[in-house]
Amino acid sequence: MTVHHDHQGERLLPLAEVEKKVGFKSAKIYRLRRAGTFPEGRIVYGKRLWLESELDEWIRKAWQQAGYPPMRVAVNLS
Repeated sequence: MTVHHDHQGERLLPLAEVEKKVGFKSAKIYRLRRAGTFPEGRIVYGKRLWLESELDEWIRKAWQQAGYPPMRVAVNLS
């Protein structure tokens, strides 16, 4: 389930989609979040959701900290 946050066009992702996006299971995501090294997310109607843009930024920073070159992303707008 993806919840759309219409007024900014931002996607809010539930835990299952966050797990797929970052490649970690929930226990590691929550451990990193408690340590302050993973985006907090937001509570919406009693459920924690993450802004996709914050996850993308976290992935980009983790990639750079690991010493990999910047990622190049192509977007098909057709």
